[in-house]
Amino acid sequence: MNILIAPNSMKGSLDCRAVAEAVAEGFRQASPVFNLRLVPLADGGDFTGPLLREALGAREFREVVADPLGRPVEAVYGIAGVTAVIEMAEASGLRLLSEEERHPAAATSFGTGQLIRAALDRGCRKILLGLGGSASIDGGMGLLAALGFTFHDAAGELLNPLPASLYRVERITPPPGFSAETEFILLADVTNPLLGEQGAAAIFGPQKGATPAMISGLEEGLAHWISLLESQCGKSLRDLPGMGAAGGVAAGLVAYYGAQVVSGADYIFDLVNLDASI
Repeated sequence: MNILIAPNSMKGSLDCRAVAEAVAEGFRQASPVFNLRLVPLADGGDFTGPLLREALGAREFREVVADPLGRPVEAVYGIAGVTAVIEMAEASGLRLLSEEERHPAAATSFGTGQLIRAALDRGCRKILLGLGGSASIDGGMGLLAALGFTFHDAAGELLNPLPASLYRVERITPPPGFSAETEFILLADVTNPLLGEQGAAAIFGPQKGATPAMISGLEEGLAHWISLLESQCGKSLRDLPGMGAAGGVAAGLVAYYGAQVVSGADYIFDLVNLDASI
């Protein structure tokens, strides 16, 4: 009997490879003649980074960057040719915070932007970014700040790239010599829009530590932020499927770099040629 074992990770428990090995061991104990094929999977969430690095034969690099609260943390990413493989949870993940530290109104995606900056400095021109497991709801403001963007209010004052600043931003300034040539593919594990009852703040805020009052403030900030980005790029962004993933971190990358938000599961299934295994 041919048996295909192709699990996703179990959040807070085992990664996809450990799940596959555990299931395989059960079959081995039942019969020595089973023909087992293990194809661990991910969907843009947990274990996406390691799985992509292995599938692409990427070389592993480590950088000390900012965690969601701005503290130093060592994060891993991979490079295969001119393609970088980055998992947002490595630098900006909920797993880096204790229950008491979860506070999305103060959490930032800045560290993920630092990883992207490091990859660009190493010559990468394509970024595969897994969006799952993030601790922040900052619309990607922190990430853009790490790439050199600055933000000002109506009076021209420089703003800190934190969620509390989202509703105050009136001008976004790209870095000197800005070029949108980098290709971004954003692997989302959800299809939620940015705003509303199914949006980033309402649906994912509570698991990141947001109170009802905090959710309302984040929703207001994201609505102002996305309106500004839409005016900058001249197209509607707020209802794109997956824009609500990872606290709306895709917003700035789509607006300024033309990033593609894709189904992480579909992308990875194709990469590992799951259909052929089936």
